[in-house]
Amino acid sequence: MGEKKFIQYITAGLFSNNNVLVKPGADDAACVKVGNETVVLTTDIMFLSTHFPVQMTFEQIGRKITIANLSDLAAMGSLPISFLAAFGLPSTYEFRDFKRIISGINSTCREYNIPFVGGDTKKAKELTISGIAVGTMQNADILKRSNSREGDIIAVTGNIGSAACGMLGLLKNEKVPRKILNAFLHPTARIREGRIVAESKIKAAGMDITDGLLYSVSEISSASNVRIDIELDKIPVDTYVRKFARGHGIPIEQILNIGEDYELLLSADSKHFEKLQDKIKNAGGNIHPIGNVRKGKGIYLNKKKINPNGYDAFKTRF
Repeated sequence: MGEKKFIQYITAGLFSNNNVLVKPGADDAACVKVGNETVVLTTDIMFLSTHFPVQMTFEQIGRKITIANLSDLAAMGSLPISFLAAFGLPSTYEFRDFKRIISGINSTCREYNIPFVGGDTKKAKELTISGIAVGTMQNADILKRSNSREGDIIAVTGNIGSAACGMLGLLKNEKVPRKILNAFLHPTARIREGRIVAESKIKAAGMDITDGLLYSVSEISSASNVRIDIELDKIPVDTYVRKFARGHGIPIEQILNIGEDYELLLSADSKHFEKLQDKIKNAGGNIHPIGNVRKGKGIYLNKKKINPNGYDAFKTRF
């Protein structure tokens, strides 16, 4: 069935009410009205056998689960306010190793000024970590995937494919540049960029790119019922990543669609884009236009229609 169809099936009949502003499975996080506030909630679960290569340190494991959840809030334009983590641990697990995971989570929360407020622990057959991040949407628009409109510019907040290249380098035991390796082992959540877009109140669309760029573009295209045209040479890709792809006979499109990039994919009205670009640049970030939104359906890469699949947690593993 695959993860995406599975989620569509199980969310179809979930109980809801008028306080739910974003239906389950429709976006990177849930949005619920609480009084005059909008609370944003997300969760992400990871397992030792499918998410953490043996080369990762325990601190890096802690950082990854934290960034994965914070990135979902960033994709909605939310301001994170707290983080929790629940752990499944084998009975033989070393306490010192667990402390290092906690240290990785705590240092990442400190970096983003987000309190690490608790969680849970249970016995499990393998290391399992489930993170929960909570945010708010004060004075900002929710960056829904369904907000993309004809005339929008499609853009990304940073280099694409570096994290996938770093992961492949690890799995192949190849030496890769530190910056490429860090894209996978030391990811960043684009909270600042997401907030700038949301606070601009231009009804932009957003999504993070953890499941692959082309797949993410197709998700926004489907949710907004629009055609999206992407130009391959406009996608920001590190020179080493192109060299790595050529050297291993991997099409660059495949590298770009593996995932693990905790960057944001954004769709914003072309009339507001230049000003938005300036705001993000002045805040120390980047946003790179890679294509346009048109009337129609589907996604096109260099004017050729494609059907990307992206990462699927039920079908893909290390």
